[in-house]
Amino acid sequence: MYIVIVQVFLFSFYVSFIWAKYGIQPSLSESWYILESKYRWMFGVILCWGVGVLHLLHNTTLFFLSGALLCFVGVASDYRKQKMTKIVHYIGAIGAIGLSILQLAISGIYWPLLFKGGVTILAFLKLLKNRYWWLEIIAFYSILGGIIQLKL
Repeated sequence: MYIVIVQVFLFSFYVSFIWAKYGIQPSLSESWYILESKYRWMFGVILCWGVGVLHLLHNTTLFFLSGALLCFVGVASDYRKQKMTKIVHYIGAIGAIGLSILQLAISGIYWPLLFKGGVTILAFLKLLKNRYWWLEIIAFYSILGGIIQLKL
């Protein structure tokens, strides 16, 4: 249970820092580009590796793979430069979210999938400004909330 609490803290700290200093961004990944160079380490270390490495410890293969993919996102943070970096970044981001939601569903926790699905529909109907930001925020908090439920 302590692992997921630390994950919630790390994720919340990063999102709060970005929101307070720079405002809501088009996506969490885009936040790397607006960070001043002295803060750029935060994207990889806090958001991707901090949350991702801890995800490896949730004792299932899918959570492990999800955490590894999130770490790939941190390695491929500058995804605008090269096509291969962009591919690694997007596969990592989509895979990390998808595998975690799949693991929760396999474990009998469906609300993160339903919640994420509803927000995805709103986003693609273009009813949300900065839709990818909100999709990612909802995904992370739904996944972490589902893991808390799983651990109780």
